[in-house]
Amino acid sequence: MLVVETPKPKALLATLRAMISDGSIQLWRVDNAGSFRYEAAQYKSLFAINSAEGPGKVVFKALGFKDKPPLTRAEKAIAYGRFAEELLAHFNKSDFTSLECAPLA
Repeated sequence: MLVVETPKPKALLATLRAMISDGSIQLWRVDNAGSFRYEAAQYKSLFAINSAEGPGKVVFKALGFKDKPPLTRAEKAIAYGRFAEELLAHFNKSDFTSLECAPLA
């Protein structure tokens, strides 16, 4: 999982969704459930990243789909790595103070 410490969890998620919607962030989309989907051809429809707000943080978790085999460790690494890359590329230290990825074991 990715844990993003932020003074404004709701604002971070709203801005992230808006940036995906307006095309500022490409290769990601938000599905009808509000989850984030990576749209690069080789990983399309492989996983979704769900978000949960907490006090001072947003937790993101990569999940596979019921009709597919469970995500491998490598697939989870791709999911978290690509998602973290977007956060780091499009937000600054006033938006979040840290981003932590837990081991995938």
